Amino acid sequence: MKNHTQLLKIYFLCVAIIFPLICSSKPILLIAGPGGFAYGPQEISNFKQQLVSPLDNDQIYVIGDGNKEISIAEVTDQMTFFGQKHERFDVIIMAHGLSNKLGHSINLGHTWEKTSKLFSSIAQVQNNRPVNILMISCYAEASTIDAKAELPKGSIIFALSKKNEPVHYADIDRFMSAMSTNPIHSVVDLFKLYLVKGLQNRVSPTIQFIGQHSIILDHLLQSRIGSTIFSDTQDKIKLRLQQLMDASEIDYFINKLKTSRSVYDIYADEYGRALAVSLFASRLSTIIQ
Repeated sequence: MKNHTQLLKIYFLCVAIIFPLICSSKPILLIAGPGGFAYGPQEISNFKQQLVSPLDNDQIYVIGDGNKEISIAEVTDQMTFFGQKHERFDVIIMAHGLSNKLGHSINLGHTWEKTSKLFSSIAQVQNNRPVNILMISCYAEASTIDAKAELPKGSIIFALSKKNEPVHYADIDRFMSAMSTNPIHSVVDLFKLYLVKGLQNRVSPTIQFIGQHSIILDHLLQSRIGSTIFSDTQDKIKLRLQQLMDASEIDYFINKLKTSRSVYDIYADEYGRALAVSLFASRLSTIIQ
């Protein structure tokens, strides 16, 4: 009974926080700090080119090149320029992250900057309209704490790591490589692609809905272990993931969730796909497009 109550609690929490996730083509702003040994100008250039393929060139704007130093003021100025052409846009923040008792910071080159300052600038340029942000940064969940005070209600942050976990750049490399063969129209598409094609380590992303709640995807996965996914839900999962996974692969993960006794029965290289199936098994497939 206790487990059943916990499952219901997680389900209703998900319904409450994920209904704003409607995927549509949006302009995308990429903010790239110096990558050091992890990434550089070539990777950022490739990232942009993969985004340009499904979107018009003028819908993509990149601040930083993965090598040069940039400042919050420079980011704000260039973001304002982009915002004059596009009333609404998604944001990708790709920068080394640091988390301590003072909050989350990102490395833009000159110094470590409080991520809250960047969120404040984004909110200002967006005229306090909700914005979707993909945080490609170590300890990214920690940034969501600052975001609650800076970003407008209805904004969504897709943080690729928990507050005590780094991002594995091997996962990022796989994710970026997969962009060339999969359609990308928004940050939501990128997040789904990361789960299915990139994530092969036990680093759980977090989705934070400003003004509502957050969900750590690993907790959602744990709630699905040992449970049966009914046929109508299976059909919805396949409909939503058909561009990224074939039916037999989805069937494999549906059966694995049912027969597993622990999340550790799922191999590390299966982890991202298991998270994706669990997310879409949460009766949310009619909401997340």
